[in-house]
Amino acid sequence: MMIKRLKWGYYAKELIVYGLKGMAAYTGHAMRLGYDNPALHEFIQRTLSDIAIGNLSVGELTARVLQTGTFGVQAMALLDQANTGSYGNPEITEVNLGVRSNPGILISGHDL
Repeated sequence: MMIKRLKWGYYAKELIVYGLKGMAAYTGHAMRLGYDNPALHEFIQRTLSDIAIGNLSVGELTARVLQTGTFGVQAMALLDQANTGSYGNPEITEVNLGVRSNPGILISGHDL
């Protein structure tokens, strides 16, 4: 049973770190557009500190995984607010898909 708890602790930390990476990226994009939520920064810093120190039990890690998801949704909402507040709501736009002899730029919308 102890081995299973150790493995879950490792995987829980991995889940949390991946969530924090996404949260930091979304928050960073929103900050570039002038939007911010200090609670997200506090959560990221507190969680990284707790993981680095290693003082969380398996139960606390499980709770932190769920909290990471909750704060991740807040980060996505912040980024959505930043994008729509800065650029407006997305609209379907007709584009020319033809090939020309001139050089061009590919716009994928990936960063939106």
